[in-house]
Amino acid sequence: MAPEEAAPEVGVAAPPEDVVGAIKHGLQRGLDVFLPAAAGATLLVAAVFVPISLVAQLGLMILPLGLAAILAMLLTLAQLAAMTIMMPALYRYVLGAYLGQPVDLRATVQDQIANAKDVIVNCFVPAIVLGVFAGPIYFVEGKKLGDVIKRNFELLSRNLVPILGAVFGVAIAAGVLIFLFSWILGLLPAGGLLASLFANLVVAIVTAYFASYSVAMYFDLRRRFEGGDPEGEARERLSLALPPGT
Repeated sequence: MAPEEAAPEVGVAAPPEDVVGAIKHGLQRGLDVFLPAAAGATLLVAAVFVPISLVAQLGLMILPLGLAAILAMLLTLAQLAAMTIMMPALYRYVLGAYLGQPVDLRATVQDQIANAKDVIVNCFVPAIVLGVFAGPIYFVEGKKLGDVIKRNFELLSRNLVPILGAVFGVAIAAGVLIFLFSWILGLLPAGGLLASLFANLVVAIVTAYFASYSVAMYFDLRRRFEGGDPEGEARERLSLALPPGT
């Protein structure tokens, strides 16, 4: 699944001076990047979260408590392992859509698997350390572990409060939504399965959105504070490393 080409407009308006306005501006920019890639990006995340969570929920329903706990632990480890590949693939997919260089979803995942050691150490691990921009930095600038972390905080510090406000604000809103609807669905027959399905679909959408938000803010901050044509540079670099099947 490759998204339609969606080359960005370079003339993006500067964010408002006030914090609330800047947060709204950033969230809208994230949405602009998310929509062209929404189907494929959400599917990629859901493919990791939904099946594993449903199997774990079924285990709780049909297995003795001790076995269900062991199964849940094993599935959690499997999910974490899958995420180390899924997250870099998600960033690469969204970058391709944003830059007008769409990549095939399956080929993108296979490309990250083939380079698993590098993407896990230099992309996934830095993203854990408040690495809002770890994905774009890794793919666009080709930096490694320590430099990715350093560069991430360099960019983050230029717009810290609005970015953290957007990230935590959406995360809290999503958490409240999941809690309320999961409680309601839990009252229905097979409510545990329905609640698990709903919660993980919301997580998939929010995760895919935040990858898009990361890409949007990365290029906006570079253009705003460093000048030049960051999108043009990224297209040139990524065109040399497109996975097969694009």
